[in-house]
Amino acid sequence: MKLEIYENPALGIGDDDARMEIICARLQDLGIEIRRYDPFADPDAFETNEEVRETLTEEGSGALPMIYLDEVLMYDGGYPSTEEVSRWFEWTGSACPMSGSGACGGCAGCGDIINYQNVPTAYADIHSNLVTLAGQVQSVMDQYKTGIDNKDFNTLAAANQSMASLSTSIDTYVQQLKGQLDTTNQ
Repeated sequence: MKLEIYENPALGIGDDDARMEIICARLQDLGIEIRRYDPFADPDAFETNEEVRETLTEEGSGALPMIYLDEVLMYDGGYPSTEEVSRWFEWTGSACPMSGSGACGGCAGCGDIINYQNVPTAYADIHSNLVTLAGQVQSVMDQYKTGIDNKDFNTLAAANQSMASLSTSIDTYVQQLKGQLDTTNQ
């Protein structure tokens, strides 16, 4: 199975973004191929998917994210709820691939695999750090805009250095999050 997400560039990290990141990590752990595309990093993906290209031409970026499961459009215009994703995979009761894993403490439907309101403190701390970094990323993006508008290459160089540092920090927190998920799923 393959889940493909065509989404806007991540300029900030909100609750839906964090929840979707956790869902994708868990699905990937379960053997589902995950592909996330944004128009800056993967413009060819947006061009080669005819439905995405046509929808963006007609509706604009408000139609994003567009989420496909095995090339079938499952959801667009926002991120689905955890419960919605669980329905796609028909995960309920004892059929849940998490059943007995200890990750959710039992199975009452896959909505409990990743219930954002029941996130352990370690996850919440990592999320809080990522939200702080997202604010810093926004400041650097403003710095880029100023550098571009004023054709100030020193400002652009400083923005590049700041973004490199933030990227390292974000990668560190993502690795911590993956470590937490690995620990939880053992």
